[in-house]
Amino acid sequence: MTARPIGEIIAPILARTRRMMAFQSMLLSCPSAEDRKGFIVAAYSHGVLDSGEAELLIQANLLETA
Repeated sequence: MTARPIGEIIAPILARTRRMMAFQSMLLSCPSAEDRKGFIVAAYSHGVLDSGEAELLIQANLLETA
């Protein structure tokens, strides 16, 4: 196994984090829990989020029952 530069490992993590932060900021503009969950589901349906990201946002925003 060859060593990889740390920047090569961290860059995709930072990019995903920025994208998730931006999406979380957009969720704050939704007036209800149902709207927030609908927004996440729609983003997943259109390929904006992958299943892990959608699940993480639903859990982090306590939207499992919304």
